[in-house]
Amino acid sequence: MTVTYSLDVSTSSFFCLYKLLFRWRGSVWKSVWTELLAWLAVYTMMSMTYRQVLTGHQRIIFEDLCVFFYAYSDYIPITFMLGFYVSTVFTRWWDVFMNVGWVDSPMLLISCLIRGADERARVVRRNIMRYLVLTQALVFRDISASVKKRFPTMQHLVTAGLMTENELMVFNDVPSPHAKYWQPMHWAFCLCRTSREEGLISSDILLIDLLEKLRQFRVNVMNLTMYDWVPVPLVYTQVIHIAIRTYFFLALFSRQYLDLSTRQDITAMPKTIDIYIPIMTILQFVCFVGWMKVAEVLLNPLGEDDDDFECNWILDRNLQVAFSVVDDAYGKFPPEARDPWWETSHPEPLYTAESAARAPNPQQGSCKFMATEDDEYMVRPHIRIHENEAKMMWDELEGDDVVPVEKLKPKESVNGSTDFLNKLAEKKLGALGRLRRQSGAFIGHQQKRRASSGSTPTSARKKRSMSSMFASDFHRSPPSRYLY
Repeated sequence: MTVTYSLDVSTSSFFCLYKLLFRWRGSVWKSVWTELLAWLAVYTMMSMTYRQVLTGHQRIIFEDLCVFFYAYSDYIPITFMLGFYVSTVFTRWWDVFMNVGWVDSPMLLISCLIRGADERARVVRRNIMRYLVLTQALVFRDISASVKKRFPTMQHLVTAGLMTENELMVFNDVPSPHAKYWQPMHWAFCLCRTSREEGLISSDILLIDLLEKLRQFRVNVMNLTMYDWVPVPLVYTQVIHIAIRTYFFLALFSRQYLDLSTRQDITAMPKTIDIYIPIMTILQFVCFVGWMKVAEVLLNPLGEDDDDFECNWILDRNLQVAFSVVDDAYGKFPPEARDPWWETSHPEPLYTAESAARAPNPQQGSCKFMATEDDEYMVRPHIRIHENEAKMMWDELEGDDVVPVEKLKPKESVNGSTDFLNKLAEKKLGALGRLRRQSGAFIGHQQKRRASSGSTPTSARKKRSMSSMFASDFHRSPPSRYLY
C-alpha cells in the first residue's frame, strides 16, 4: 500500500520534512542505491586507471574524451523530457486510483431501496453486493500481480467464497473468446429487476437510480482495464530511460578530475580541485535517477511496489463493509431525539482542552474589518468624455445629484411625512453647498501653489486636480440611485 506520512506533515515545522529524509521504505534511497553504487564503482575504477595506469599518450586520449563529453553532454534535455514524462505518469496514476472502485454508494442505496427483513430480501441484497466484488476481483486478476497470485484460477474464487459452484457453471456456459467481466454485473442487474417485480423495490424510479449506481461502479472498474490495455507509449518510456542512462554514462568521463596543467590546448574544462569523490554529480544522480524511479513506480500502481495500491485489501474491505451495511446494519438506526442544541440558534460543539488552546480562525471576508470613512452624502457623478479622458464636472451638480445617507423609514411612513422630506431636502442642499465650497477652496489652494512656483495653471490641469481630489471621497462606492 502507498507509504503514508500525512500525520508527520500535518503541522509544518523546521524538522518536519527532515524526519522524512531518513525513512527507508518507499524512499529515494531505496530506489537509487543499487544503481548509484554501480555508477560509483565504475567511476572509481576509471579514475584510478587514469591516475595510476595510463601512459602519457593514453592520458591525452582519455582527457580528450572527457573534454568532448563534458562539452556536449548538455545536448540531452533531460530536465524537460523527464519533467513532462513524470507529469503524464502522475496524472495517469491518480486516474487509476480514482477508478479503483468502492462499493459504498451502491451498498447504501441497496440497503435503503431493497426492503424486507425476510430471508429472500437478505439473500438478494447480499448477492448483489457479492457480484459487485466478484466483478472487481475478475478485473484485478488480469491487471494486478498480487491478486493474480491470490486467485490464479476461477476455482480459487469458488474456494475463497466469492463465487459458488453453480455460478461458475453458469459463467462457463457462456462461450466467449474475451474476458467476461460483464457477467457478474449482468446477474446483479437481473436481481434488481427481479426485486422490482417481487415488490422489494417500491417504484421504477428507485430501480433506475439503483441501476445507475451499479452502472457507475462497473464503469469505474472497467476503466482500470482500459489503463492496463493502453499504457504510456513504449517509445516514450524508452526515450526517457535511454536519455537518463546515457547522460550518466557520459558523466563517467565528463565528471572526472583531469590534470591539465601541462596542456595549453584545452580550455573547455573548468578549473576545479581534486576532491576524489564527485559530490555534485552524486547529488545530481540522486535527483534525476530518483525522479525517474518515481515514474517507474507510478507507471503501474497495481503491482507490488511499496507505493502500489493494495488490491487484495480493497477486495476484502469492500466485501466486509458491503455485507455489514446491507445485512447486519439493515433497518437499524437510533431512535429520533432532540439534539443538544434544541433551544439555541447558535450551536457550539465542545472542544477538548488541547484543541481549545488553539486560536480560532473564523472564515470571514477579507474587507469586513477594513477601516472606512462614513460620508454623510453620496453623489451621482457626471462624466464627460473629452480628448479620450474622463473628467468630473463638479460645478454642474444639481440638488438631485447629492443624496444624503439617511436611514429611511418604511415606505408608507416616508410618503406621509412632510417633515421628513423637508429635512432630507435641507440636508441635500447643505451637502451640495459643502461640495462646491470644498471645490472652490481646493482650486484656490492650487492657484496659490502654482503662483508661488511660477507655473501657469491650465483648464485641463484644474479639472484633473478637482477630479483627483474627490476620487478618494466619491469613488469608494458605486453610483447609487435612491427613490424618494
